[in-house]
Amino acid sequence: MRSPPPPAEPTPELQPVDVRYEHTPGLPALLEQLELSVLLSTYQAGRVVSVGSHEGQLRIGFSRFDQVMGLTRTATGIAVGTRDWIWSLPASREIAPNIKPEGEHDMAFLARSCHHSGSLMGHDLAWGGEGLRDSLSHMPRTEMLLESGPHNPRCWL
Repeated sequence: MRSPPPPAEPTPELQPVDVRYEHTPGLPALLEQLELSVLLSTYQAGRVVSVGSHEGQLRIGFSRFDQVMGLTRTATGIAVGTRDWIWSLPASREIAPNIKPEGEHDMAFLARSCHHSGSLMGHDLAWGGEGLRDSLSHMPRTEMLLESGPHNPRCWL
């Protein structure tokens, strides 16, 4: 396993930009009623976006990854597929309350390891009984590598 590249120094291309979004007024209440948050990947922007709610207010977070292609919930957290790496982010309920703003999070997913895959470009990741699977959607395939079901959700990107 190779070490991931060090984070790039901020350049004019990586400076923060304003993000504008709109949502229906009932979205925060729906997320709270269902007791869930939603994770989205943004291939071109290189971000994993978390959408959740706290005390009736929508909370949106952005985490940077190099050309994030796909993500899935695993048995212990989430996996994020990027241009050349598969990142493992285990879930932690112990750390979450300490993340600022304190007391607003009940789960944290923090990068702990990654595996170099080469140019994988996997859009579809899934966690199954045999571990992490990837559908190489850019390559012709005659077999389906991913199986979905109630215990094996996946995120189509």
